[in-house]
Amino acid sequence: MFTGSNVASLAITNTAGTIKLELHTTDSPPDGTMLWGAAPQHSGVRRAPGMVLLGTLDSPVNDKIDITAAYVARFGAPAVNTRVFVAVQQNVHGFEAPATQFNGRVPTAS
Repeated sequence: MFTGSNVASLAITNTAGTIKLELHTTDSPPDGTMLWGAAPQHSGVRRAPGMVLLGTLDSPVNDKIDITAAYVARFGAPAVNTRVFVAVQQNVHGFEAPATQFNGRVPTAS
């Protein structure tokens, strides 16, 4: 029923103070793939606290899905050196696959 996750990683960039969150993919995620997120955490945190639904994934552009707007709309822009946790989860006919979680630290501006 579920296909393997084709979301490979989370990339966080900071260009002149503008934070961007992108998921790298190997193919388009199935329709209805959910995006979950947690508020930014101290950089030493290694497990996500409670995750909330941020929406569903859009189609990738050049093998990347920009999730910045969905994340910032819920939690605001993450500060430098905080850790961001997101997860993706397939949903087919109301059945949910195990979530695949990603996290990364917000870098200083380049």
